[in-house]
Amino acid sequence: MRGVQWIKAGLTSVCFLFCAMPVAAQKLAFVLGNADYAHLPSLENTLYDAAAYRDSFRDLGYAVTFHENLALEPMLAAFDSFLSQVQPGDQVAFVFAGHGWSDGQINYLIPTDAPKDGGERMLVRQSLALKNGRDGVLDELVQAKAALSLAIIDACRDNPFLPKEGVRSVGMSRGLAPIDPQQGTFVVFSAGAGQQALDRLPDDPPEQRLSVFTRTFLPHLTSGLYLEQAISRAQVETAALARQHDGHLQHPAYYDETLGDTCIAPTCGDQTATSARCDVLYDAAQTADACFAYDGYVTACPNHLFAPFAQSYLSLRCQSASTVLDGRREDPARGSDPVEPDPKAADDSSAVQRCDALALDSWHPDALSGLTRTEGLVFRKIEPERAIPACEAAVAAFPDHVRSKVNLGRALHAGKRLEEAMPYYEAAIEKGDPLGLYLAGILYASGKEGVRRDDQMAFALFQRGADIGYAPTVNALGTLYFNGRAVQKDVQRATELFKQAAEMGFGQGQYNYALQLERDPTTRQEAAQMFFRSLKSGQDWAARRATQNWPVETAKALQLLLRDEGLYSGKIDGIMGTGGKAAMRALIPE
Repeated sequence: MRGVQWIKAGLTSVCFLFCAMPVAAQKLAFVLGNADYAHLPSLENTLYDAAAYRDSFRDLGYAVTFHENLALEPMLAAFDSFLSQVQPGDQVAFVFAGHGWSDGQINYLIPTDAPKDGGERMLVRQSLALKNGRDGVLDELVQAKAALSLAIIDACRDNPFLPKEGVRSVGMSRGLAPIDPQQGTFVVFSAGAGQQALDRLPDDPPEQRLSVFTRTFLPHLTSGLYLEQAISRAQVETAALARQHDGHLQHPAYYDETLGDTCIAPTCGDQTATSARCDVLYDAAQTADACFAYDGYVTACPNHLFAPFAQSYLSLRCQSASTVLDGRREDPARGSDPVEPDPKAADDSSAVQRCDALALDSWHPDALSGLTRTEGLVFRKIEPERAIPACEAAVAAFPDHVRSKVNLGRALHAGKRLEEAMPYYEAAIEKGDPLGLYLAGILYASGKEGVRRDDQMAFALFQRGADIGYAPTVNALGTLYFNGRAVQKDVQRATELFKQAAEMGFGQGQYNYALQLERDPTTRQEAAQMFFRSLKSGQDWAARRATQNWPVETAKALQLLLRDEGLYSGKIDGIMGTGGKAAMRALIPE
């Protein structure tokens, strides 16, 4: 029975997600199939199911730990070894196919050497708890601070004393119980409470080796659907198949304590409208360059890759016939034809300069080329209550001034009004502004505060920016390759991109590249120099790094660099403690 960093002047709220994770977050899966029980009925398909889960999670970009037929001590040792790999922020899957039982409150997974008799107290000692509030599988993953703990338990939930042929059950008095998962956990059972999980159907051909639930669930799990959608569809299909077995009832159940939609694939979404059809519709809209064409595309393909661009086109150019753009009316029959303002006049405006002073990003192309009268400021120093009205005034005075729109987007973002910020970023994108590409990509990648997460869109935006050599997007693209989001995980490609961004002077790229360098003991001196450059560029992540995470060789080399700069007078001992962190912070420019 089976019972289950990127922002120099960017966004502090998002920076935690994408500064800490690029080099730390992993996708890990532990898969165990038990079939050959010493004292309990052996199971027919569990090893095939476990192997199918192994292959599926590998395809999803997970590093998989796979075991078969483990007795209690090897089972505990294998899970402990796996648990030691889990770091805060990791995405973890635990899959068990085999016998399970419950005392009515706690669910237990049964090793192959479990006794058939001996009472509940002995069985508790001879089983692995799924969740008991102390040291169960899910308890341990929560304590390890995994960002997502997905447990898939393919076991019966009735546990009758005399199992019927063709089902997974064992002679215990109670079946697997409903579960109250901790925050960040998602638990899937192959059958509902009190039900038997079918191994096979009467008319299954010999080559059908997967259980009824596994054969329906895995195709959805790996298709790019959100987890909630995948299990919902598997519930319907499993129940329909099970009813063919003399009306058997098997309704898979799940218990969800995650926020929003849960995506474990590189990118997720309902694939109702085919991508090819939507590509054709978008091409037609671009060719027509007309409101009706874009409206038709968005209506048919609301989740397509380029839908946000089309929505921005509609909001900017396809409002009412009374819309006024820069003193001229828009003709809805032919789209808008706004008058381009004189860029010099905008830059000389006091309204634009005030907006720059309160919200300009130092990595805006105009700031990099010296066209602005201020160098810009880091995101955490934006004062939304002052910056928002100032930049709204600049945009009102110069509706097509790209930099002011990006500034207003940053100001709204700093005020946690992310959904309002996005249209200004997208408007900047339409004018080819690379900072707009970057900031919009961050919002799509983070998926919070009213902006739906869309890794594929983030990848497209970052790739466009990287193609023109814009350092923040180069680094951001590296994080997607490192984490296997929207693309296959590729650490070598990620490292190349981090290096490219570092050589362009982007502080977060320097930090990320340094972390890759120190993975090799022979390049830790170079890593220290890169951390030093990152700090001098204004990136503070090295100063915030935990003492225990510094390799001794890297820390010693950095201590020497800080001492030569006159900022550190402590021991060159490779322990990056309070004195070393204070010296790093002193190196960061105001």
